Amino acid sequence: MDIVALGGGMANTFLLAQGHAIRKSLVEPSLIPECLSIIKKAHKKGCRLMLPMDGVVASSPTSPQHETVLLADPLQADHMILDIGPATIQNICTNIDQVKTLIWKGPVGLAEIPPLIWNPYPSPAHCKTYR
Repeated sequence: MDIVALGGGMANTFLLAQGHAIRKSLVEPSLIPECLSIIKKAHKKGCRLMLPMDGVVASSPTSPQHETVLLADPLQADHMILDIGPATIQNICTNIDQVKTLIWKGPVGLAEIPPLIWNPYPSPAHCKTYR
């Protein structure tokens, strides 16, 4: 496996394991040791883990006020990550176009509560037309 792209709550746990301040975002702290182990194993095997670079954040899933932020910057104390941002979508799409085999498990953001579809979710078919 050359590339693993992560999104959603799973990506939040990996981001937290790497020291990012993810505030109120969905996370599984008990899995941080496992995330660190996976990061180490992936690096050793030459597998690139793609974590979100940017994300759509808000104070709650039902908040009408949301913004896209770089995830390298600390989130506001009352914010949570709800979806991946446009730079992350572009990165996923660029890499999907380069692979021979794709295993897809989506969506990558909070899609259970309409209208929480902040971005057009990347999918294999979507990526060909995203650019």
